[in-house]
Amino acid sequence: MAPRPGERWLLVTSAFHLPRAVASFCAAQWPIVPYPADYKTLDLTPYFSLVENLSLLDLAVHEWLGLLYYRMTNATEILYPDTTAPCIFPAA
Repeated sequence: MAPRPGERWLLVTSAFHLPRAVASFCAAQWPIVPYPADYKTLDLTPYFSLVENLSLLDLAVHEWLGLLYYRMTNATEILYPDTTAPCIFPAA
């Protein structure tokens, strides 16, 4: 499967996973429109929840190590994609 000429694909995934997914699709030269979903945010209640914060830290470290691994194994061309990546198109 591959995109047809002039075709753009909508990439829907968790906001935490989006940078690694974008880097992977860019490496495969697929033109995409990123669409983040499932945002993870900190609870702003007055108490400190160690379990919730450690869970978010675990997820962030997992994604950063994944980005680093993909880059070191040449699975992607960029460590952290941004909106200037040539495969990213704005939503129409």
